Amino acid sequence: MLESREDFGNRVLDFIDEMRNVEDHAEICRRMTREINLLGYSFVTVWNMPKLGDSIRNCFLFNSRPREYSEQYAKNNYIAIDPLVRAVRHTLKPVAWSDIPVTAISKEAAKIFHEAHESGANNGFVVPIVTASGSISIFSASGDQPDVSKRARSAMEIVGIYSHQLLQRAARASRHEPLPQPILTKREREIMTWVAAGKTDDEIATILNIQRETVTTHVNNSKSKLNSTRRTHAVVQALRLGEIAI
Repeated sequence: MLESREDFGNRVLDFIDEMRNVEDHAEICRRMTREINLLGYSFVTVWNMPKLGDSIRNCFLFNSRPREYSEQYAKNNYIAIDPLVRAVRHTLKPVAWSDIPVTAISKEAAKIFHEAHESGANNGFVVPIVTASGSISIFSASGDQPDVSKRARSAMEIVGIYSHQLLQRAARASRHEPLPQPILTKREREIMTWVAAGKTDDEIATILNIQRETVTTHVNNSKSKLNSTRRTHAVVQALRLGEIAI
């Protein structure tokens, strides 16, 4: 049975709530994997886009794909021809494997999908994440018959962004690096809380008795401060940093 918008929304909020204070890397990975399993995904990889000359082998924050597949991907430098990577780098929007037109897949790139099929993944969903430094990280989940419906995609995007941030936080903690400091103003936190609740700028303006343009300005300022290009990412960042709570 298809889940409703409310079902997916509650699932995501429950995930964020239970993960809020989880700091152990292994526990983050366990709960993240459990969450994507509920949507039909068997494998998940979270990695930072390698810099020029770096190997993707050194960029994984977590990877549950079969070792043989991952080794082949790195050995053959598939990242250079992967149409999914190309798509998310160009648009900075999430994409499902099934979204890629056959005409956009070269003969060499087709090997990537063929080898994925052999490892038990017939479809997947890739979420690009723009980091504070401007680089791109990737959350990639796949499975035999995963849910790639509109609502499931929205849920996966939030789960992906939030999981990536938690894994980055765990990595910083292991290196004894300080966490980013909160930077939103009181009004920005108030507005972002309503954004997290699913309200539009018009609705927020009515609730707070202010101009719509004022709301939009605060949202854009918040996105900039939170190093986010989309409202969804900004909400997840604000939740992660403790700027807002639901």
